[in-house]
Amino acid sequence: MERAIVDFNLALTFDPRSAEAYYNRGLAHSAKGDLDRATADYDRAIKLNPRFAHVYSNRGLARLNQGDPVGAIADFDHCLKLNARHADSYYNRGLAWQNIGNLDKAINDYNKTIEINPRYAEAYVNRGLAYRARGDLDGAMDDFNKALATFPIVPTINPRLAAVYNNRGVVRRTKGDLAGAIADFDRAIALVPHDAKFKSNRGSARYAMKDLDGAIADFDQALALETSLAETYNNRGLARHAKGDLSGAIADFDRAIELAPGLADAYHGRGIARYGKNDLDGAIADFDRVIAIDPQQADAYVNRGLVRLLQGKEAEALLDFEQCLKLNKDLKPMFDEQIKEMKRRLATRR
Repeated sequence: MERAIVDFNLALTFDPRSAEAYYNRGLAHSAKGDLDRATADYDRAIKLNPRFAHVYSNRGLARLNQGDPVGAIADFDHCLKLNARHADSYYNRGLAWQNIGNLDKAINDYNKTIEINPRYAEAYVNRGLAYRARGDLDGAMDDFNKALATFPIVPTINPRLAAVYNNRGVVRRTKGDLAGAIADFDRAIALVPHDAKFKSNRGSARYAMKDLDGAIADFDQALALETSLAETYNNRGLARHAKGDLSGAIADFDRAIELAPGLADAYHGRGIARYGKNDLDGAIADFDRVIAIDPQQADAYVNRGLVRLLQGKEAEALLDFEQCLKLNKDLKPMFDEQIKEMKRRLATRR
């Protein structure tokens, strides 16, 4: 790239009004990761030739990578006014809409991309991610299948293809197809053996299948590759707890909380483990923290209520059980009689 930049510098000394030379030098700067210089060159190219559609598209991509999705969308809009069938601009504008949380507009742009180029694999991938974020698991699965059918098969390390298998595995796990999910995570790991998140995802599926040793082995490998995965520490804590290793579980929940102080699940898991070790005050403190982070988490009220019962605080426990039932009426059969009995006992004490 350095040689290309030198050549474009030389070209611009001969023709300082060459929009093409500025554009190509901008591409070279972008390939080097120097987005500021790339954007400056695209600005010059547009000033010299305001109808140069590709420049708007590439400046939009640079802006998107610089964390300016709104500016990027404006550039993609301009490109598409000049060239209504510019598939890359629809695709990248879809990424920008997805970046700011407008999934409907993102999906519309991916639809247009695929209409122009039905073999645009990344458009299927990102539309699948958008569908998954909207809760449309069947739509996501269909798109990941189409992406896998569209990607060229490369029998070596292939991060893009591996990511699609991983994403399909996440959808299969969410849909309850744990064996299918593990098969997809296996494929992803075969393509990229040292990706921590792929191994962590397979560990979660193995945990759901009650393969605790397999799950812990996957979580161990993931954390050996990447030590900052709070969710993975949390999930290994759950697996250790399920094997009866309460001290190991608490250590993992501690680390998850250290990495992600707002991770309610880690406080909840630690609270249950502390309860198992008869640390009732510690358990209450953790359930309090869960409720402070997520007041809609019914399980935290149930578990705090149970600990309060053990502490002899029936009135406070009753309030927790009643709040739990407000949040999750499905638990009513489990707690209805217990709540009535507690109310009777409290009434006789007054």
